[in-house]
Amino acid sequence: MALHLQRTTNATRERVHRIGKETPGKTRPIVAKFHHYSDRELVRIASLEKNPDLRALHQGVGIQQTKATLEKRRNKQHIVDRERNAGRTTKWAGSRLLVKGQNCGYHELNN
Repeated sequence: MALHLQRTTNATRERVHRIGKETPGKTRPIVAKFHHYSDRELVRIASLEKNPDLRALHQGVGIQQTKATLEKRRNKQHIVDRERNAGRTTKWAGSRLLVKGQNCGYHELNN
């Protein structure tokens, strides 16, 4: 994995593999299935702390979403673009699109 973590615990992984065909000059994504949710969260949170370093390398750590969730997100992408162009902060919670309101809380946006 491109993310270097200190080995304070032994994270139990069930499977780790790369996706796609090997292409010169390109890096293939790595998929890892962790045995324990806490191990996955340890890796995910460590990646957030190293986010600027990973972005500079055009890498990142994400949680794999279902095809249905990805399709719902694609259908709402125009809303994300509109809200971000208006200067609002958005984030995804599964297939739900959340926008930061004036009271610093997030609310779901459907249209």
